[in-house]
Amino acid sequence: MLISCNLTDQTSTKISADLYYNWLKLGSFYGRPESLLTNYLNQKDSLGYEGMMKEDSSTTKYLKVLEENDLLMSPFIYLKADNGHTFLLFMNEGDFSNFNSFNYHELIDNSQKVRVEAEIDSLYDNMYFCKKIISVKVTEGQTLQKEGKFKIEEYR
Repeated sequence: MLISCNLTDQTSTKISADLYYNWLKLGSFYGRPESLLTNYLNQKDSLGYEGMMKEDSSTTKYLKVLEENDLLMSPFIYLKADNGHTFLLFMNEGDFSNFNSFNYHELIDNSQKVRVEAEIDSLYDNMYFCKKIISVKVTEGQTLQKEGKFKIEEYR
């Protein structure tokens, strides 16, 4: 399966990584109630970034990067590189829909994983933007196992 992502003018890096299922998906406001985004925007308008930085500097910086790149409502996936490093990859909804067909439990039951090759642009820390997806393939291997009593969410 070949899919594409938005193109940008930034210099990109080519990566190969596995789709990673996390029990806690903290990325953007995508798929979340609009009231959460409204609450954030109201707080930002009330306190400003400086006031919010005093409250929670790391989250505020993270959200500021999303806002500066128009990604507050963008879908994302988690990826795990061969070196064990995990990161977020933001993309448009059309490209994200290509990941909806993968089922966490079926991948585990069939001893499979999803391998993603892409060109990405760095945004901040462990945050990247999809410039171009080269390939998405189901291969033999181990998908992240569910940890503890937490429920793993599908990419839908």
